[in-house]
Amino acid sequence: MHRRHALSLPFLALAAPVAAPARAAEWPERAIRVVVPYAPGGNADIVGRLLCQHLSDRLGQQAVVENRSGAAGNLGAAAVAKARPDGYTLLVAPNGPLALNSLVMARMPYDPATELLPIGMISRVAMCVVVSAQLPIRNVQELIAYDRAHPGELTAGSAGTGSSNHIALEMFNAKAGTRLTHVPYRGSAPAITDLLGGRLPVYFDQLTTAIPLLREGQARILAVTTKERSPLLPAVPTLAESGLDDYEIFTYLALVAPTGTPAEVVGRLARELSAVLDLPAMKAKIEEMGGETADATLRTPGGCAAFLRADRERANAIAARAGLRPE
Repeated sequence: MHRRHALSLPFLALAAPVAAPARAAEWPERAIRVVVPYAPGGNADIVGRLLCQHLSDRLGQQAVVENRSGAAGNLGAAAVAKARPDGYTLLVAPNGPLALNSLVMARMPYDPATELLPIGMISRVAMCVVVSAQLPIRNVQELIAYDRAHPGELTAGSAGTGSSNHIALEMFNAKAGTRLTHVPYRGSAPAITDLLGGRLPVYFDQLTTAIPLLREGQARILAVTTKERSPLLPAVPTLAESGLDDYEIFTYLALVAPTGTPAEVVGRLARELSAVLDLPAMKAKIEEMGGETADATLRTPGGCAAFLRADRERANAIAARAGLRPE
């Protein structure tokens, strides 16, 4: 009898580790919290809520948005990075918390490269080069020529130091050989006010914000920052077409989880995300907001991770060239 019990112990020991994958296979058993690190009403919130609606239908459990804003998205992102990695806390976030905030913030409450695990990219939105209608500039080559003829005269605004449009500006300076002087604003609204008032000559903006200015004749869009022309403005060339080879930058939204989330859960979420992005209602809403759903490669954990890694490396290199230092 004792011998039989003794022989059973190794088998019990071997069986114990199997419990974790079994629980992962049963996921989800309860509601899933999806953190959006901004206030309600913005692009991330709108896309996040629609994503949650469709994930709830597909998973059989509620996926619920929690808005947790502050510190340029860092508060919400940190809450997810420090959460239990069990598949019940996720993050929908753009470039800032995933790649850019560390360029200007010395005391990050989390490390996006090691504490957040990519599941898949959701969408991307093109940016564009916008100039005041008061400038005698109608294309990118004229902008470059004007800057060279009037060194130090042109300023270019962004929504803040280290923002995606600031990185786009510094990329432009590097590739075009220009010296557009960066002027950081506290968000897009005051920058656009100065652009319309003729106090800001150049602005790198999201295409969706700039299109109304173009239609009202208040500004000109010289080029978009993606590799392909935007279906929203098919007549506007890309920066690559305008002479800046290999120029590409865009804002994006990605779905991530705390590092350590079981691979089975991450794989299931990636598959469900891809299926949701193929839904006509999801595609239509993202396109209505000026975006595009992510392509098949970027919807995978590996593809999204590789993209985010490259995006961080590129941003760090541009920031170093521009002399940006975390504060």
